[in-house]
Amino acid sequence: MDSADRAHYLEAGGLPAQVARKVAVYRGKRDRLARALREAFGARSRFAEPAGGMFLWASVDGIDDAATLLPLAIAEKVLFVPGAGFYAERRTRPTFRLSFAGADPAQIGDGVSRLAQAVARAR
Repeated sequence: MDSADRAHYLEAGGLPAQVARKVAVYRGKRDRLARALREAFGARSRFAEPAGGMFLWASVDGIDDAATLLPLAIAEKVLFVPGAGFYAERRTRPTFRLSFAGADPAQIGDGVSRLAQAVARAR
C-alpha cells in the first residue's frame, strides 16, 4: 500500500471501522476468557473484566504465589505471566496475567481447562 492508498483509506474512514472490528473481536475473546474462568473456578477465582487491553488479571483461591503455579501450568501446555513483577512496591504474588489476544475462543476454553488442571495439581 503506497502513501496515496493509505491517505485514501484514512479519508474514507477505513481506520475507525477497522478499530471497531478489532475491538469487537477482542471483546468477544475477553468475554470468553471471563466465562471460562467462571465455569472452571466459580467463586474461587477473582478477576475484573478489563475495559481495554488484551490481558485479564486473575487469582484463584489456594494459589498464594502464581510463580509456583507456572511450572505446573507449563506442564499442562498453558502459559501465563505471574503478576508479582508488574508491581513496583507491593508484590501481589497470587495474581497472574492471562492474554486473550492471540487465541481463538476454543483455545481460550481449552487453556482455562488446562489451567484448572494445573491449579488442582498445585493444591
